[in-house]
Amino acid sequence: EGSEGFSDLPCERYHLPRPMGRLGKFILPNLLLPRALSDRIGAELLHVVTPYGCAFPTLPVPQVVTIHDLSPLTFPQGSSWMQRAHFHRLLPLILRRSRAIVTHTTRVAEALSRRFPGIGGRVHVIPPGIPSLPIPAGAVPAGRPFALHVGTTEPRKGLEILLDAFREFPLDLYLVGEILDRAELEREIERRGLGGRVRLLGFLPDAQLARLYRAATFLVVASRCEGFGFPPLEAMRAGLPVVASPASAALREVLGPAVLWAPGSDAAALQEGMRRMLQSRETREHFIAAGKAWADRYGWERFCDRIERLYHAVVSGPPRGQGSSAPMRLSQRPDAPQKETPRKREIGTA
Repeated sequence: EGSEGFSDLPCERYHLPRPMGRLGKFILPNLLLPRALSDRIGAELLHVVTPYGCAFPTLPVPQVVTIHDLSPLTFPQGSSWMQRAHFHRLLPLILRRSRAIVTHTTRVAEALSRRFPGIGGRVHVIPPGIPSLPIPAGAVPAGRPFALHVGTTEPRKGLEILLDAFREFPLDLYLVGEILDRAELEREIERRGLGGRVRLLGFLPDAQLARLYRAATFLVVASRCEGFGFPPLEAMRAGLPVVASPASAALREVLGPAVLWAPGSDAAALQEGMRRMLQSRETREHFIAAGKAWADRYGWERFCDRIERLYHAVVSGPPRGQGSSAPMRLSQRPDAPQKETPRKREIGTA
């Protein structure tokens, strides 16, 4: 609701009870959704935009599932035991029951196909669009110059490398996003002598985040494992240059030549990249322009067109056997006018 490009899309909402507790992510897709799809909704397809899809042959319609990344498998130290168990035990079943599998990068698609042989023909790389944040009103408040990091503080984000890089760096650091263990993070900040120079802001509304994108000197990314990379693309679209560690292959694919890549993945290399961005006005101006142009490649119109064609192929195509690896041919959208406007059926939880 209110999303860019979707305000005029016909949409029906169905609210299902949200199961509480640790088993909620299992109960909803495997027990509640199949019954709702049969008895109440009459949908032709179910697209689960998380890896928590239906693992058993109880769905009355074809399933499409989106896999953003494989971090519980590739970076298990940053995941809970339930996430690891799901990816090891249930995800193989979910993939077998899915008519199509969507990823946002070829790197994740390749890793998925290597980990689960036989699904390659059902994997479709469809990069998403990037939302446009509101344009900040008024002047940006003056203050000490700062660099910005947007994302959670889970281990795969490389916060320890980022903090080490700021030990002898002249900017402050603002951290925006989910803070998993504030007390531990504050101890790490103090241990490095960064008290008073690192601000933990947590989640922020879009309007406040947009103001930070406008006020920051640059965005810095130290991630070692990513599935896509929304924050750097948001920053680039807002005109904020980006300095990034090259550790994540998916991030290198998504951001391409439009960011300043550090010469290595350690703290010294990241600091070298940040100093280059800070000290050269020409470098900043280059990556501001390059970032804006690159971020424009990720539009919602193209994403929706490819998703729609995939839906038509899934609904009209023959059932696929388990382990089939033949490529799925995307059908063209019907040219004949429809008597009734197709309505998007959205399943929500309450």
